[in-house]
Amino acid sequence: LQANQFGNMNNLENIYLGINRIRHISPFAFKNLRKLYCIDLRDNQISDLDFFDLKDSSDIFVLNLRNNKIQVIRRN
Repeated sequence: LQANQFGNMNNLENIYLGINRIRHISPFAFKNLRKLYCIDLRDNQISDLDFFDLKDSSDIFVLNLRNNKIQVIRRN
């Protein structure tokens, strides 16, 4: 997922991207999504993860990374 992947979708609350063979997520993929509540990335091929830039998001409650192959988590 690229930086600012969801553009001006300011009212987006839930993102379900499970089972999509995603390997990389930009730390800024979810930037400016102020109403985002749930990010579901289960069953992908993510092995390295940078902390997401979620400072503009108010209440992330669900972050599902189940069944990925995460080996490295980097903090920016």
